[in-house]
Order: sequence, then structure tokens, then C-alpha cells
Amino acid sequence: MKRFFLFLGFLSIACCSQAHDFFFSYAELEYNEMNHRMEATLYATTHDLEKELREESGLDIKLYGHESDTAILNRLEKKVNSGFKVTSDAQQQYFSIDGIEIKLNGTIYFYLSSEVVGEPSKLKVQFDFLMKTFQEQQNKLDFKFHGRTNSYVFMLQNKQCVIELSKNDE
Repeated sequence: MKRFFLFLGFLSIACCSQAHDFFFSYAELEYNEMNHRMEATLYATTHDLEKELREESGLDIKLYGHESDTAILNRLEKKVNSGFKVTSDAQQQYFSIDGIEIKLNGTIYFYLSSEVVGEPSKLKVQFDFLMKTFQEQQNKLDFKFHGRTNSYVFMLQNKQCVIELSKNDE
């Protein structure tokens, strides 16, 4: 009987604990000189994104297997653009989703591109993706420009950064 209660104790701890102790998303952003637009790859944990979508809409949205559903794609595009904002020389960039990939390891990848823009001299980036639901969320951005990569970290108390650019950054 003692083993039974011990088993129940462990089971209740396992059921009540979070699936993971950290919340992280990552984006890689690059200015494509050939087609004069911003391109990005953003990835996050799929079930964290589903949880935030559920809390915002009240709907139980499952993403796996629904990557081509137009209503879900529209909702995801709005979600990405509200949590990953890039302003290029005072012009807000809107990212279209070119593709989505949901991996079996529980991550979701968004392949993004913006409208045609000129070569930027300054970027303002706000990267608070999933921070509404997960106060511990940490986001990292790698920005590639003229062959160099710079990294930036975003947290609840530091959601924005300004990136000054010049051709001399090569």
C-alpha cells in the first residue's frame, strides 16, 4: 500500500509539472541583396505556440497536420507579425509565411519574407514572440548583413533593439 501512495505521489508530480523549464524562440534575419527584401526563419516550440493561440482565442488549435489550412495560416501570419516586428528605416515590414515546417521534435519553423525594400541603414526589431503567455520567454535573433552575423537577446524587460547598419560593416 505504501508503494501505491508513493507511485501516486510521483504520478501527480509528473502530471502537474511543466513540460520544460525554459521558453525559447530563435530567428535568423537577413537582408537579401539579390531581391531587395528581408528574409527570416523563426522557430519556436509548437506546443507553446498552440498554448498561446488557445489562450488568445479560446480555441483548441492543433498545428500539426494543419500547416496548409488557410484560416490557420492567416492566424499564424498575424501572430508572427505581432511578435516579430522589424522596422527598416521607419518602414514597418510585414512578413509573409513562405513555408511552415513542424518537426517531430516539437519545434515549428516559419520561413518568412517581406515586401521589396531598399538596403536598410537602420533596423528596429521588437521580438516578443510568445512573451504574453510565457513571462520567462527568451528570444534570440541572429542578423546577417554583408557577410557578418550579430546576435541579439530579447527578454520581457528588453523586447526591442536598434541595429545601425552601414556598408562599412563588411
